[in-house]
Amino acid sequence: MSSFPHSTKADEALRSDPAPGRTALYRFYDADDQLLYVGITSNPKQRWKAHASGAAWWAQAVRKSVKWFDSRPEAAVAEAHAITAEVPAHNVVHNHERHARTQAEYDAVRADPRLLHMTAEEKVSFFTELGLHTDARYWQHVVDVVSQAPPLGPEQVSRLRVLIWGSDGPDSSP
Repeated sequence: MSSFPHSTKADEALRSDPAPGRTALYRFYDADDQLLYVGITSNPKQRWKAHASGAAWWAQAVRKSVKWFDSRPEAAVAEAHAITAEVPAHNVVHNHERHARTQAEYDAVRADPRLLHMTAEEKVSFFTELGLHTDARYWQHVVDVVSQAPPLGPEQVSRLRVLIWGSDGPDSSP
């Protein structure tokens, strides 16, 4: 995990706990002062630990800035505006300038018939390779939830088939 070499005003602002309901808008920059990422959180230390364990850009971050807002909706509006106006290198949501794809392109990718035969793990890789990180995160969540679930018994499987297909399976006749 990368740490920052010196104390900043942002670090000082984090030393006191924010009032309940407050949300931080934060920015991370690299050594050339290029904006890497913009986000919001009510718990910066926890959120930054998550970035440190999984964000590809984290090792490049050398500086951060933090601004507190009285509500999450207020911070979310400021975040969307910052991402749209400042075009950070690693944000995907709201960053249409950097990650331009048309809705038709998204629809074509999601309609790819190969998806019907892929496991959830394969879908994570598929969407990640295409840069569709929201879809990749969704399928990773599916993988995580399924891996933690207890195995289903035959009766549960039968009930699920009826719920999904309206019968015992896609090929069974009524």
